[in-house]
Amino acid sequence: GEEKESGWQTPYADSVNGKRFKIFPKKMKKQITEYLNAGGNLLVTGAYIGSDLFLNESKDSLDVKFATNVLKYRLASDHAVKGGYVNLVSNEFSLTNRKLCFNTEFNKEIYRVEAPDAIGAINGSSTFLRYSENYYSAGVAYKDKYGVVALGFPFETIKSDTVKNELMRTILNYLRVK
Repeated sequence: GEEKESGWQTPYADSVNGKRFKIFPKKMKKQITEYLNAGGNLLVTGAYIGSDLFLNESKDSLDVKFATNVLKYRLASDHAVKGGYVNLVSNEFSLTNRKLCFNTEFNKEIYRVEAPDAIGAINGSSTFLRYSENYYSAGVAYKDKYGVVALGFPFETIKSDTVKNELMRTILNYLRVK
């Protein structure tokens, strides 16, 4: 969703407690890497899946290596768009309308995505979704010995349940999950 590394109210509290809400803590990165290397598949979505790894305060090079070498994406922008319109640009995936929209406004039904990431393809992945507003990459996909599909916005904020179901179905087909 919208989780990202953040500090406490004071630097002292950070020094005592450490940072909070890191999207991929060290232990989780290790478990994901082992799972994928064993042939697993993963769907990663969220507004900060790139920026939390590439722009975090600790400037951890292991975060960047995890994103580029394991998850197969790179950060292109940490404030990709203001509107939530996205186009499907790959024939490996299918959507009836080839367009979708995620929520960027205050709403009683679902939270607002304020700063979605643009995530670019790297190390064998390819872009399959692009933001309509500026053509930045909104989603990348990789399938070889393992599979990863990553979206620079939270999946659950897609406005249409029909489109959400259709996109999930095509992602599962791409990853060859039955």
